[in-house]
Amino acid sequence: MKKPKDAGNRQGSEGIIDLRQELIDLYAGEQMLAFFEFTLERPGNEALSGLCRIAQPKPHRSTLRYLSLIFLVDTHDSATRLIVQKALARLEGSALKTAVSGMTDGAIISSLDSSTESYIAQTDLLLGSEVNKAFITTQLIPALARIAQLHLTHVEWWEESRSLAAPPADAPSPPSLLATVRDWLRRSLSSGGP
Repeated sequence: MKKPKDAGNRQGSEGIIDLRQELIDLYAGEQMLAFFEFTLERPGNEALSGLCRIAQPKPHRSTLRYLSLIFLVDTHDSATRLIVQKALARLEGSALKTAVSGMTDGAIISSLDSSTESYIAQTDLLLGSEVNKAFITTQLIPALARIAQLHLTHVEWWEESRSLAAPPADAPSPPSLLATVRDWLRRSLSSGGP
């Protein structure tokens, strides 16, 4: 017996959710501000690679002031997935709210994917005032890195990315969901998309 389809999820004829399409749909209602690449150290093992997308609601789409953060990390097995979950769990509760002035509340980080190849999680940060680049640069990103113990490797801003050339169409397929999303974000930014 097939499960009934959830109208909010894009599912194929077999009832499988298309995670990539879900991310694209989510991005459509938001204005991307930046994304940053990071690594998460694992003692005695290779660091895990990830990225975090920072977005806000498009003008006139929401009366709330918030930032939506989506974290995506390549995980190789359930043990690495647990390391990522523990690191991001440090952002729950009052730790981030205390570290970031102007933040009024934060939604609990929820996992968006159950596979072992990648870990995707989202959190929304409710804010008391409008957001600007200085707020993200001097308060939010340093607090995220410090609390979750992330090592930032690169931050890319929407306005700086518009001048980037799109990668060639015949480029080889990325090997992971993280690489796929990173490539899609860069192409979207250079073409003026989401």
